[in-house]
Order: sequence, then structure tokens, then C-alpha cells
Amino acid sequence: MKKIIFTICSLLLIISNTNAQVKNLQGYFQQIDKFLSANVKAGKVNYNGINANKSDLDALVSFLSTKQKFATSTDEKAFYLNSYNILVIKGIINNYPTKGPMEIAGFFDKKFYTINGNNLTLNNIENDIVRKKFNDARIHFALVCGAKSCPPIQSYAFRPEKLDAQLDFVTKQSIQNSNFTKIDVKSKKVSVSMLFNWYKDDFTKAKGSVLNFLNSFLKTPLPANTVIENYTYDWALNG
Repeated sequence: MKKIIFTICSLLLIISNTNAQVKNLQGYFQQIDKFLSANVKAGKVNYNGINANKSDLDALVSFLSTKQKFATSTDEKAFYLNSYNILVIKGIINNYPTKGPMEIAGFFDKKFYTINGNNLTLNNIENDIVRKKFNDARIHFALVCGAKSCPPIQSYAFRPEKLDAQLDFVTKQSIQNSNFTKIDVKSKKVSVSMLFNWYKDDFTKAKGSVLNFLNSFLKTPLPANTVIENYTYDWALNG
């Protein structure tokens, strides 16, 4: 009995110490940095490891539920980008093991989380806040839905002080990756992620067309007569 009580107390102390580290927005970004650095490698999430010890994840989720006061819109933008990715991981862990997010009923539109004092789904965060409020097509390469065909999740937090450069980097990283943007020079075709179909209006609004958006991040621009196709989205878990 003493051993059980000691174990429980030790676990509670660990959770308490972790929660104590997340006191403000800057601390939140720092802890996400540590969490992602420890649990993400080459765009893959160590769900097994997180599931074995959920305390760090739970501390982050606990903090993001509280009402925030943002000094700048960039602070707010970074907060929601990070929080979306953390809540995707939380949603997977809540239903772990799973083959992928689409195996979980209502993963994007029925599961509610408290974020910044509001009860929201992942779709609410993406469409009603991030897309609507910040009007930045690059966010589609920062928001990671937990599937293999998503842009790779980074092993660091998005930070307000370098967010613009980070968004440029993750967008280039995906678009310049031959597995993500499949260019056939001979047939003058390019096969791209379904993201460019689902959110076509965002890319068109940003650069005038999907092709223009691609060309603004490719090393060698595609010709104007390039045919754009979409390959099948792989919803298998990014773990």
C-alpha cells in the first residue's frame, strides 16, 4: 500500500511540476518546443512514447484552455497554430491506438476542446479562426492533421518573433519536396496535395492562382501551360 501511495504521489508531483512550467504564453511556446523536440523526428510523431507518459501533453492542453490576452496578432496566430497541432496529437492519444484521424468518428468536426476559453472543434480552429482571421495561405503547411499526407509536423514550436520566416520555411519545405509536389516535366503536369483543391480559394487569393502560389516557392517555376492534378490523400497516421 505504501508503495502504491508513493507512486501516485510521485506521478502527481511530476504533473504538478510540468503544469507549473506553463505559466504564460511565452512559457507555453517554450514547453511546446521541448515537447515537440522530444516527440517528433523527421515529421513523424512518437505516439507510443506520448501515450506512455501523457503528463507533458496534458499540461499543454490544460494551459491552452485558459483565456489568453494577446499582445499582438502574431502572438495570437502562433498560439492557434501550435494549439491546433497539440490538439490533433491529443485527439489521437485520446483514441490510441488508431490507424489515423479518419478512423476516429468526428475527429475534426465533432470532438470539442476548450481553447482560449471557448469550446471549439479542430475545424472551428482552422476555418473560423486561423483561415478567417489571419488570411495567410501558408498556414496550410503549418497545421498538421495527423496523417501521412499532411505537411510534416516540425520538431519545434511556432514563435511570434520568427513566425513569418517559419511559415515561409514550412511552405518551401513541402512544395520543394518531390514527394509532395510531383512534377512531370515531359508531360507538363504537376500532381499536388488535395490541400490545393480543398483550399483553392486561399491559394488563389494569395497569389492569383494555385500555379502562381507553387511557383512562388519552387526553385524552378513551372510553365504557364502546366496541368495541375491532385493525388489521393493518405490518411494513415503520421507516426
